[in-house]
Amino acid sequence: MHELLSQWKRDEDIIAKAGEVGLTPKAANNVFAQFVSRVQRQSMVKARTHAEDLPRVYSELTAAWIDFMQQLVPKDQLKTFNALCNTSDMRSPPEWYPAARLMKREIIMHVGPTNSGKTYMALQELETAPYGVYCGPLRLLAYEVWDKFKTRDVACNLITGEERRYTPGARVTSCTVEMVDMTRDFDVAVIDEIQVIGDPQRGWAWTQAVLGLRARKIYLCGEASAVPLVQKLCEATGDTLTVRHFERLSPLEVARAAPEHGLASAKKGDCVVAFSRRDVFLRKRQIEVETGRKCAVVYGALPPETRAEQARLFNDPDSGYDVLVATDAVGMGLNLSINRIIFTAVDKFNGKNREQLSVSMLKQIGGRAGRFGQTTSTGIVTALHPRDLRVVRTKMTQDPPAVVSAGLQPTVEMIEAFASQLPNDTLSSLLGKFAALARINHETYFLCNLEDLRTIAEHLGPIDMTMRDRYLFSLAPVATRNEKTMKALYAIAASYAAGKSFPLLAMLSDRHLSTLWGPGFAHGVFTQYIANRKLISFADLMAARDAAMDAADPVSAAAAAAPAAPVLDVTSSVLATRDDIAATASAEEAEWHAEAARRVPLFTTPKTHEALDHLEQMHKAIMAYLWLRQRFLGHAAFADASTEECTTVLRECEAAITDGLRFLSEMQVAAMTEGKDVVPGRRVPGEHPGLHVERRNRKQPQLGAWDAEKWGASVGVGGGIGAADSKLWSE
Repeated sequence: MHELLSQWKRDEDIIAKAGEVGLTPKAANNVFAQFVSRVQRQSMVKARTHAEDLPRVYSELTAAWIDFMQQLVPKDQLKTFNALCNTSDMRSPPEWYPAARLMKREIIMHVGPTNSGKTYMALQELETAPYGVYCGPLRLLAYEVWDKFKTRDVACNLITGEERRYTPGARVTSCTVEMVDMTRDFDVAVIDEIQVIGDPQRGWAWTQAVLGLRARKIYLCGEASAVPLVQKLCEATGDTLTVRHFERLSPLEVARAAPEHGLASAKKGDCVVAFSRRDVFLRKRQIEVETGRKCAVVYGALPPETRAEQARLFNDPDSGYDVLVATDAVGMGLNLSINRIIFTAVDKFNGKNREQLSVSMLKQIGGRAGRFGQTTSTGIVTALHPRDLRVVRTKMTQDPPAVVSAGLQPTVEMIEAFASQLPNDTLSSLLGKFAALARINHETYFLCNLEDLRTIAEHLGPIDMTMRDRYLFSLAPVATRNEKTMKALYAIAASYAAGKSFPLLAMLSDRHLSTLWGPGFAHGVFTQYIANRKLISFADLMAARDAAMDAADPVSAAAAAAPAAPVLDVTSSVLATRDDIAATASAEEAEWHAEAARRVPLFTTPKTHEALDHLEQMHKAIMAYLWLRQRFLGHAAFADASTEECTTVLRECEAAITDGLRFLSEMQVAAMTEGKDVVPGRRVPGEHPGLHVERRNRKQPQLGAWDAEKWGASVGVGGGIGAADSKLWSE
């Protein structure tokens, strides 16, 4: 029993939670010792507890612990303590959605591996529904479904955290799961990647949708690992449940051996999987040098539209982009014609240390090979190194562990009620106390990680805001370890609190923030706008650009504005690819890209990896701004930010990132045709800016996981390529 109580103490971080409500570590340990004695005297826990009973036991112990602490609270504070406990009682989430409980809902699970058609069949039902909604895990997936419905002449709205596109007469909406309207009635709803309900960061959004969506028929698509949990949820809600199992539509095999010649063996249709942005570019460069094949790239920091454009290049057999190099971001959200997946490693950095890929993630990525209807061959999964291939072979035959509990997150109303009892506490302190006092049915639910919310709340601490506004700002999708986007968030919040207008262009040109994006990110009239340090209207800026277009041929002007390139000149090639994009994009996107090719861009095409990184950081800040604008639409801070301004700036930033990727790839290929090796980011006198040319043998030593750092340093890439990607769900 003592061992069980010690395990509960560690797993639930009891001492730290006691500290949140005012106990010192010494006092907390003394109180815990008294609690253990009481549990043993009353025989609250069996001496031997089976693993499957742990969640129930944990729930009972947590409730008993809070009751025990209640006895230590001074009488004059007991009323407040009880109110806090009642507000943080999260043991009955189905009761939070009374309108859904009044409906007779039918839950249908489509479960199976990647490339089994489970989501496709659900979308077929959605297409014919009088009124329906698709809930996806990523903005890219929501966009993809919206685009598919449009091509089939089905009027569809698109709603994500950053943008809203309404279509007259639309009866279907495609949205990210966090943005689904919980107040509307639907005939059919599709919730994709249901297994994410167990994610420690975002699981709450899936729980909210499953419990609270007011839809007569709800399709849950994803892994079979979520079936037992959904069964428990349906028992609590009274909904009927049907489970349909799907089999993979195309064959998939694990290779018998690792590629004999490493990445020199890369061939058309291969996808090489790395686990950091830096490693993606190292592998891309190695493949292009050793094989002469051009590589498309996909990684977490890329905008969704840029990822989609890179996917189009890879899927097009005539584009010349034969190989895809990607992070685990390739695991979902893109239809790719992959014949073979090659893992460069089977572990990744999780923010603190390296951990091996889970069965679920490895199978999700590996299952992208051999896409039904897009490739004709059997999908192959392999690894660069024999030791990693053994791990791949083992995990590809295993079933992912069951998803045992669903995530919960306090609502803004809960936090406001909690704060009313402790009016002098900061939001970070309130969130800590809420987590410490929360009572949860651990058999079915868990409290999602609130640390990122607390970090943002502390960052915004000096700003005078209401508790509701501060909590909503803390929910913004910002990577807390990213200093640039955190500073941008602070600037937005400060203007919001002061009631000052803060258009998107003002954020990009603010004197305190513009240095974050690095030199040379702006182009033409945008540069003049920043230099003047004046808040002119977006319309004035567009008029200035139109005048620049009338003064000279846009393509010639853009080429003239670019630095001279005595070694290579691929700028015109990059500009010409806008026509390629238009040929494969949707009609709306094609029209925009065709127009973009004729005008002076707002952003300079990045010609080094460092410049590309700066522009990607700016894109993240733009996305945070648009997310907040959607939630505070009409407030003075966002009143002057027109939809046209936001759409134009976002698209042109994404277009510049896309052009930058093309430029860097074309630059590498052009150098190889001259027998040179190009390393973006270093320069010698007389060379094209951003190019470092070395005469060396075309063959490089095999790049292994153990010598990647040394190899990267030897070719001069160093730290300019960027830090490791964050986890897939933190995008």
